[in-house]
Amino acid sequence: MLTVTNASGFGAGSAAFLPTDIAGIEIWLRSDLGITKDASDFVSSWADQSGNGRDFTQATNKPLWVDSLVNSHSGVRFDGTNDILMSASTGITMPIHVFTIFNAVSWVINEFVWWAGNTVTTGKDLIMQSSSPNYTSNDSVAQGNTVSLEVGTWGLIHQIFDNAGAFSTSLNDDADVGGSAENSAQEPDNWALGARFNLAWFSNVEIAEFVVYDAAITGADLTNLKTYFNSRYAIW
Repeated sequence: MLTVTNASGFGAGSAAFLPTDIAGIEIWLRSDLGITKDASDFVSSWADQSGNGRDFTQATNKPLWVDSLVNSHSGVRFDGTNDILMSASTGITMPIHVFTIFNAVSWVINEFVWWAGNTVTTGKDLIMQSSSPNYTSNDSVAQGNTVSLEVGTWGLIHQIFDNAGAFSTSLNDDADVGGSAENSAQEPDNWALGARFNLAWFSNVEIAEFVVYDAAITGADLTNLKTYFNSRYAIW
């Protein structure tokens, strides 16, 4: 087994900043850090860089690590058939802010980019919704506002679940917007990438970076984080 541990390649202007510089980080996955893969580049473990040890693993239906997918940076490709990476119970409490750098290889309604929940009816997620190329945040059965990201286009989706009456979805450098009333105060748990936790609704996506905070990310922190993402991936 090989493990990718390269911490270089931050891009101009971002070397002095990392997502861990912001308080409240709970999960940080980056595809050039902590990847354990076999000789064919299939990923068995994606190690959490936040310091909290929330690694995402898979023993059988493994996604593929692919080099130079976006602005010379790698990503992890989920095939939309059975690929998934999962993390055990996390104990993360709301509010949570989730940042996902990803690209859809194909788009199919109701497939999940990520999911966090205990049952199929109680969870929070990023889902392909309504019609291509739309994405929305789900909180159990309630849905937040929708953003559009074309198939084959890399982007940043920022989601807010604040347990205070509303949640939202924003794209790239767009301003955060208010969303629908939250349906459930259930804390997110049992995280999955590429599908729902019960091995359903698999998505054909590539993920380069995934960051979760249990605090509101606003002001200078949000600006610095978006600058960091764009300096690495040049997506807007």
